[in-house]
Amino acid sequence: MNNSVKIYTSHHKPSAFLNAAIIKPLHVGKANSCNEIGCPGDDSGDNISFKNPFYCELTAHYWVWKNEELADYVGFMHYRRHLNFSEKQTFF
Repeated sequence: MNNSVKIYTSHHKPSAFLNAAIIKPLHVGKANSCNEIGCPGDDSGDNISFKNPFYCELTAHYWVWKNEELADYVGFMHYRRHLNFSEKQTFF
């Protein structure tokens, strides 16, 4: 079985982008933004980018659902709250 994975990071202002093949940054609320942050936005194709003030990161979910070729596994994370991919995990 060939499983593909794609994780989208939601950005709304300039910040560092993670460099990994499975991670794709996405500018959420780009339709309402005056900033160009250097990554694709949720304002192309079939989108609800202009509704970002009401739906927040869900505009990214909608955009991916309607415009991307979906991977077998799709994930989302915030630009400041990253998933931990390390082999050694510490639990409280």
